[in-house]
Amino acid sequence: MYDKDKKASVEIPDKSQKDGKKKIPVTVGLSNGSVTEIVAGLKEGDQVVLQD
Repeated sequence: MYDKDKKASVEIPDKSQKDGKKKIPVTVGLSNGSVTEIVAGLKEGDQVVLQD
């Protein structure tokens, strides 16, 4: 997702947060509109929150 300044971020599960998730910044690479490459900010195997 993008914020108002067009900076990309994803949400990851975080049980210590009130809503159970935490937003972290990422760097995106190629995208075709339905699949987007994350080139920095996540490690292989990290879980992300896709929907609420």
